[in-house]
Amino acid sequence: MPGLQLPRAAFEPISPDLDFTELVESTPNFMPVTRIPAHAIEEQGIENFEKLVKLHVIYSGKPLVVEGYGSKLEKWIFSPRWLKDNHGSKVEIARDLTNKSNVPLTIQHYLSSMAGLTDQFNATNYKDPSRQRMYLKDIDCPPVWHEKLRSLLPPFLYYMNESVVGKEGDAAPAGDLMSSLPEEMRAMNMMCYIGHEGTYTPAHREMCATLGHNIMVEASTGGLEDGKPTKPGSSIWFMTEKQDLKVVSEYWLSTLGHDIEIEDHFAQINAWKSAPFKTWVVEQKVGDFILIPPLAPHQVWNRGTRTMKVAWNRTTAETLDLALTEALPRARMVCRDEQYKNKAIIYFSLKKYSSLLEKATSRDDLRYRSLKSDFKRLFALFTQILLSESFSTRIPEPKNVELVPFSSNITCSYCRCNIFNRFLTCPSCIGKFPDGEDDTYDVCMDCFVMGRSCACISKLRWVEQFRWKDLTRDHERWRNQIAKFSSGRSRKDRDNFQPLSVEQEKYEKKTLAEICQVELKRRPWTDITKPVKDDVDDDDENHRESTRKRRKITKADKHKYSRCHICGPTLNWKLETCSQCNLQWCYGSLYRAFDIMPMTVLEVRSWKCPRCERICPCANCKRRDPTIEGYVPTETRIGHDTKKIADVRSVESLVDFSHSNLFWLKKSGEHPETSQDSRRMQLRIEEAEKAKLDEPVLYDHDSDDSEMRGEGEQNNNPNFDESLIDPALMDRGHQTSFVVPQNAIFRDDMADRYQPTEGITFEYPEPEQPAEQNKAEEMVVDPNLFQTNGQASEEVNGGEPDEDEPEDLPVDPSLDDGVGNRRKRGIEIDDDFTLSRRSISRINTSGARKVATRRSQLNPMQSDGLGGSGSDQSEGEDGAEEQTSQAMLRPRSSRPAKKTVKKSVATKASKSKSVLPAKKASEVDETKETDESIPTAQLQSKSPLEPRSEVNGTAKQATKNKTAKLQVMGWVEDDDNDGWA
Repeated sequence: MPGLQLPRAAFEPISPDLDFTELVESTPNFMPVTRIPAHAIEEQGIENFEKLVKLHVIYSGKPLVVEGYGSKLEKWIFSPRWLKDNHGSKVEIARDLTNKSNVPLTIQHYLSSMAGLTDQFNATNYKDPSRQRMYLKDIDCPPVWHEKLRSLLPPFLYYMNESVVGKEGDAAPAGDLMSSLPEEMRAMNMMCYIGHEGTYTPAHREMCATLGHNIMVEASTGGLEDGKPTKPGSSIWFMTEKQDLKVVSEYWLSTLGHDIEIEDHFAQINAWKSAPFKTWVVEQKVGDFILIPPLAPHQVWNRGTRTMKVAWNRTTAETLDLALTEALPRARMVCRDEQYKNKAIIYFSLKKYSSLLEKATSRDDLRYRSLKSDFKRLFALFTQILLSESFSTRIPEPKNVELVPFSSNITCSYCRCNIFNRFLTCPSCIGKFPDGEDDTYDVCMDCFVMGRSCACISKLRWVEQFRWKDLTRDHERWRNQIAKFSSGRSRKDRDNFQPLSVEQEKYEKKTLAEICQVELKRRPWTDITKPVKDDVDDDDENHRESTRKRRKITKADKHKYSRCHICGPTLNWKLETCSQCNLQWCYGSLYRAFDIMPMTVLEVRSWKCPRCERICPCANCKRRDPTIEGYVPTETRIGHDTKKIADVRSVESLVDFSHSNLFWLKKSGEHPETSQDSRRMQLRIEEAEKAKLDEPVLYDHDSDDSEMRGEGEQNNNPNFDESLIDPALMDRGHQTSFVVPQNAIFRDDMADRYQPTEGITFEYPEPEQPAEQNKAEEMVVDPNLFQTNGQASEEVNGGEPDEDEPEDLPVDPSLDDGVGNRRKRGIEIDDDFTLSRRSISRINTSGARKVATRRSQLNPMQSDGLGGSGSDQSEGEDGAEEQTSQAMLRPRSSRPAKKTVKKSVATKASKSKSVLPAKKASEVDETKETDESIPTAQLQSKSPLEPRSEVNGTAKQATKNKTAKLQVMGWVEDDDNDGWA
């Protein structure tokens, strides 16, 4: 790994005594979200409100709040008492935000515990890291609530609505295109969120660029409930605009040290104050209906004893365009699940809209013209999909392409995206599911082009889910339909919508499928049954760890290597040759030093290297030509070890995406600690401001929209940086150097962590612990789950259990997912993800290759936390653990399985200070006095979360602080090791 690392912004809770109004008024870049009353919709008409949503939320990308639904909600139905009476015994998975673990609880048990969970926080202890934060999120919405909200809210905004029509025979576009899918293929994402003071949703975007909807249906009032006092409930939202996505992403990476795509960080208020973009804030109360723009990052903090919200997402023609161009490529980089099956939605929506247009009787109204416009937009997206999957016309098409009937359940084994039609499968890497069925390794074409695949690397076989002639026949039929109902503008339609064969001839670059065809022949096949030889010379034990280790290249293998202009000897198939100067460059250096993805290089038929672009980084080229400029990377990359989430059989053969580009930023003069003044940040800000200047205008649905046509990816390479060797290829051992941002406040240096400060608090990234140190512990579980464990309940609480008070019980062995056993065997387990690492022993590596059967998805419609079903959820922090706990059963195929496997529940131990058991008043007072009398440093050193020696911990921390301070003053240490000038 490169030597440079960024410290990560720490989690700083929000004080229960925060004055929200004063905060907004005193912060220049905090803006209140636009609010409109619910009765104004009825006064102005639903069509005008629909135009407002498109203009303000979708095109302008700003949030909107519709207030006033609180008085229309039926109080006795939207209440905790109704939930207890009707769904109290239902077991749901609560999220322990403190320990990042899942805890099974009944709804009644959780609702009864909320007062105690809230009372643990006050102005003097709310930053205590051991305080329990239990969030009941992503639970199914009660059917009664679903119907009541359907009758209350505007129809076109509601969940899974097919269309809004006035009378029979009218044609109108669907409000949610998810409804176009067959019912068994839909992703159910209408969820409820119940939280108490101190629970939160980290900063995230809505999954697949969908529109988010969130309404608070009930909250505590501050009065007495069941004889107990409560605190008023509300939620604070920090929201951004769609156009600021790249600015927010760069700020998260370069300043806060987190990646917003991972969605695991709740930003401090000071971080929002210091941000170089506008933050829209709102305090959501009962009856507030929030509309979240697509691609707009936001986070939520719950206050008071109780907040109850209902959230869902909608897919429209506009959001599908954003999904294919922005959301899915970003999700692929971090292996985010694609729950919404966007390409399938496009295909089935075209089928549905085609039928509606043919049957429509009224063809002059606005809704019919809107339907035609959406049909054209979807057709343009479908053309892009078919172009990407088209085989080359210059080389022979693959033979013996396997056909697997489409059922929407085949996912990529690496990035976990949903595969629409063509993909690659390995005939050798065939594993076994617990029930004995074959587990094939299927990889999408996008991942294969990036160098992601199984360890075999090559000799993969083609599979498709639709017959190609059927797809092309549908494409031609829909193209003719567009020309028919747009005969008055047929010339423009002829230019925009050509037959697929003509589109292929016009496409100047290689298609995605064509790149895969070429790379399958170019990349070598690796026999996974043979041991891999180490090609690094480790003979010199006294050799410095920071020095690059020499590769052993024998004379017999010398022809397999060529020299990368940056890195030196590299395997030929990992190099790209310039079409003009014949210099060779490895894909890793191009990615980290020049922001060039492998796809950008491989798709062009005549590639020009950085030197021919007069931006070569090496000193020799600069001496020969003084006009050559250095390249400044346009974004920060901190690297992600996606192999932890991908299938265990996966490898990254072209580029190791776990490496960062901080070294290259430093060498180009873009110091990471001055991120807000950096060129890359200013570039992002300029792009966002330019996008905001383009005033959004509602399209004339009776005319064609030229912007519907996708232009394809452009090979834009504005600048470059300089260095001789890519640091990602150098072994720097443990000589890590932290890049400290300006005005940073390290948590360990603070005498009083509750002192007011304007700076952002940082902490050092925690090193990974050995697998043998990760011990499975006991966890707080709802006692209602144990019908036969009454004695255990009495022993734990020292007497009769109180029905109204939660209890602390050992874990039910039947709920164990085997994580503890895997740790005993020495297998590394990531508690944040509960990784699905299949055993290599289950992979069939003997005998002839065979075509495996694929199994269908278990509960494919269930939307997990990682999937991001609702607008008030983190798609990364909690969902990944729940989702990957079933990864051993993860589907690879559309063929229905005959067996089902019971879903396991993650049982990571809870290390927090449990609030669920009842406490005496004297014990609570004594705890408070102890917390106030003992300094923070001592509490941390004695914390059970970090069982280590106080002396050793202090010495290590002093060394860390000294290194950080020296680096802030002048980077006087580790300069030689990191290669800094």
